[in-house]
Amino acid sequence: NGTSHRKQIAPGVFSVNLEPPELPVQAHSEMTYLNQFPQYIAFWAKRPADQGGVTQICDVRLLSKAISKSLKEKFKSLGVEYIRNLTDRNTHLPEHPVYKHWQDSFEAETPEEAMMKESLNCKFEWQKFGNGDHARVSFVGDGFGLHPGTGEELFLNQMWTYHGSHFDEWPTYRHLPLSQRPVHARWGDGTELEQHELEELRRIHNSSVQVMLRLFA
Repeated sequence: NGTSHRKQIAPGVFSVNLEPPELPVQAHSEMTYLNQFPQYIAFWAKRPADQGGVTQICDVRLLSKAISKSLKEKFKSLGVEYIRNLTDRNTHLPEHPVYKHWQDSFEAETPEEAMMKESLNCKFEWQKFGNGDHARVSFVGDGFGLHPGTGEELFLNQMWTYHGSHFDEWPTYRHLPLSQRPVHARWGDGTELEQHELEELRRIHNSSVQVMLRLFA
């Protein structure tokens, strides 16, 4: 049910992101860190926010046009490796609030059950921690994809959203290597983004946020 902490309300229905407010939700293509992601997603507010309550919408067509040719070709040739470091619900330390439990991510109670989700094509690495098991889960996906309706080639990844640099201001995590933070993304061959590539992704994402919606019940 995604990377962020959220509460399941009904089958297929979840609460919004429950992460601390100082960790903003960046524009992203939903669940493209897996090889199965939804074609449609709907948002509904049972109780509108008294203040704010704004949802940003990113125009991925604008983003796809704004990206430089060299960076686009790198996405198409290398793809993106997504890394998730997942804690064990039974041994999780409260001072690390952002790490998600693998039991919740994979709706499983044992490592064996989690790894049976073979259709996700994820790579699991397990590490003992006290009486529990921590998981490092990685997946290499495409950087661009074809729109199922129009056939357009569009930017389809979460490289910017997933990048571990978003935790640079967090005292709990900033001393850790990027690949050991709650989530991280790098090129599909295992190399890290260069600083100018990261800056370009930041710029084109921010410039492609065109619409802001307030959700009403």
